[in-house]
Amino acid sequence: MRHALIWGALLAFLIGGCTRPVEPVVESPAVMVSPTVVTLMVGAADTLTALLKSVGNQDRTLDWSSADTAVAQIAKLLPADQAVIVARKAGSTIVVVRWHVDLSVGAMAQVTVR
Repeated sequence: MRHALIWGALLAFLIGGCTRPVEPVVESPAVMVSPTVVTLMVGAADTLTALLKSVGNQDRTLDWSSADTAVAQIAKLLPADQAVIVARKAGSTIVVVRWHVDLSVGAMAQVTVR
């Protein structure tokens, strides 16, 4: 009987000691932009809106840029999650929005000017 109690206690210890607490799933930060495709006439303007997800209490600053400012320029930053783009000349470019804390986290919108 004594051996059964010792083995039972050892088995309970091993089974209980092998369980690990479940760690919460942490989502990676992400930026989404809307719309992702914009077509404008020269001189026209449109607003892009970004959504920054899963950054908790960290800095929520976003950096906006145009790959070709001769085609489309960021004219005015509204609230940090929005930017006004102005069509300057015919062509295509990419407007990029990145999270200020980690510039590898970002999104793009294709802008075509006619």
